[in-house]
Amino acid sequence: MLFGTTGYTKLTDFGFAKIVSSRIYTLCGTAQYLVPEILSQKGYGKGVDWWTDAWCFHLQREYKFSKYFSDYCRDLIRHLLQSDTSRRFGCLSNGTSDIKSHKWFKNMNWIALYHKNIRPEYVPQILERHELEFFENKTELNIQKSPTMLFPEEFEDF
Repeated sequence: MLFGTTGYTKLTDFGFAKIVSSRIYTLCGTAQYLVPEILSQKGYGKGVDWWTDAWCFHLQREYKFSKYFSDYCRDLIRHLLQSDTSRRFGCLSNGTSDIKSHKWFKNMNWIALYHKNIRPEYVPQILERHELEFFENKTELNIQKSPTMLFPEEFEDF
C-alpha cells in the first residue's frame, strides 16, 4: 500500500495477482506476514488479504494492543488476525460484509469513501512533485519505461 498525494491509499505490486475462483496454492508474500494457510500449504482464497491488512494495523507477531485502540478496533483486528479461517473475517460466508458492517466502521460511508468524498485522516505534505528526500539514496538499475501508459487514471495522483 502506498499513499497518494491526496492521502488515499493505493494498492501496488500485483506481480502475483490472479482471479480467484477457488483455492490457490502459490507461495508468495512477505515471510513475516504470511497467513497460516499459506505456511501449512492448505491453499487459500480472498480472505488472506484481510489478514495482511490487519498486520498493517498492528505490526507485531505476538501483539499487545495500544491503550489508544478502542474496544471495537481491538475486536476487528482480532477477527482479521484469526488463524482459524472458519472464524476469520473476510473468509466467512458473508465475505467483506462482515468487515464493512463491523461496529468499528459504524459511521463509514463506503460509497463516499469509494468516490474519495471523505477527507483522509492523513494527507502527506509534498513540497515538490518529485520529492525524494524521504527515500534512501541507493544505486539501482535503470527502469525501462513502457512507451504507452496503459492505465493513466490509476496513477493520476502520484
